[in-house]
Amino acid sequence: MPIPVRVLAKSALLLTLVPSVTSAAPAAVAFQASRVGEKLTLLDLFSTATYGLLGIALSVLGYLVFDLITPFSLGKELVEDKNVAVGIVVAGIIIGISIIIASAVS
Repeated sequence: MPIPVRVLAKSALLLTLVPSVTSAAPAAVAFQASRVGEKLTLLDLFSTATYGLLGIALSVLGYLVFDLITPFSLGKELVEDKNVAVGIVVAGIIIGISIIIASAVS
């Protein structure tokens, strides 16, 4: 059975993207290793806490927006009906929103 052309094209595109992502990793590791000897300041702790709280607040806001655009109540489906499928979808939405927020904040 021959492989469809679309699958081959997508695989070739993926293989061209992977080396560009992995080539940036050594530079990031070198940057992080250079900060190992530095002491944390109060400003570093404050900014970490601020960005952490901002990320949590934006994740909750994303969940609430998702709850508003669905035709049913997520809370009712999760708590009262114990709908596992809705729980998996909500977990995926929260993870997706968190990845977007993490890349925007950093």
